[in-house]
Amino acid sequence: MKIISLIFSLLITVNAFSSWSSKCTDYDSPIDWSYCLHTNDTGNSDQLLYHFHGKGGSEMTWAEKDFFAEDVRKAWDKNKVNPPKVVSISLGTVWVLAKKNGSPYSGLFELMAGKIIPLIEKTERLAPSKRLLVGNSMGGLNASAMLLNLPRLFSKVALVCPAISPLTPESSSADVDKYILDTGASRDRAELLVQLTKLFTPTLSDWKTNSPLVQGPKLLTKNSSELYISCGDKDEYGFYNYAKEFYNISVKRGVKGSWHPIAGGLHCAVNTESLAKFLIVK
Repeated sequence: MKIISLIFSLLITVNAFSSWSSKCTDYDSPIDWSYCLHTNDTGNSDQLLYHFHGKGGSEMTWAEKDFFAEDVRKAWDKNKVNPPKVVSISLGTVWVLAKKNGSPYSGLFELMAGKIIPLIEKTERLAPSKRLLVGNSMGGLNASAMLLNLPRLFSKVALVCPAISPLTPESSSADVDKYILDTGASRDRAELLVQLTKLFTPTLSDWKTNSPLVQGPKLLTKNSSELYISCGDKDEYGFYNYAKEFYNISVKRGVKGSWHPIAGGLHCAVNTESLAKFLIVK
């Protein structure tokens, strides 16, 4: 059931030549979820960019001032490209696209792939020539699930500071200590990662089914979406080493891609110029 749909202008000033508007819609079935369709004033692009936000974000994160998307929009405008329409999706402040398992919070992958994306495109009468996807942090992990399991849906996938780690629901205190030593992650963030794996993938088997580090060597191929990965080498969650490992796996599997480390970068530091360029298909 659709609850409400709102149309409004974003308070974004790129320059005198570019502005964006948004239409946002909330649903309450089968769970509470929301999306916003962001359209440039030209409104004539047939490419569609999906955005998955990080923990604590929302469907409006893409439009927020000081979020990296603001600089992406500025780069598009500066380079006089016709930007894609953007659909930002939220299933709550914390959500992981885990395949259905014993957890009541699982099954969101099937929901996203089988219902949400088709429903949005039908409702908005969208028939994109190309689909693209960008996810940051938790959203980067979720974007990797789409990349791995739906290799032909998106032309390009960008993972920004993706929440990829080797921590499992069975990770011990010693495992967490080693993770902190190896990565420089803060203890509270490392312990949070273990808690979240228990919530969405409660068994080791569930975790392996959904881990990019485990599934990447099996599912990535030369026909997978073109891939962009970036991460700061001072990421407080410790994601840098494993974002790089996932990129190396993709290279070995023949995926076309690029790795963008951010020297001295903290969590979700990003080179917006290179990201903006990647998120356009000419």
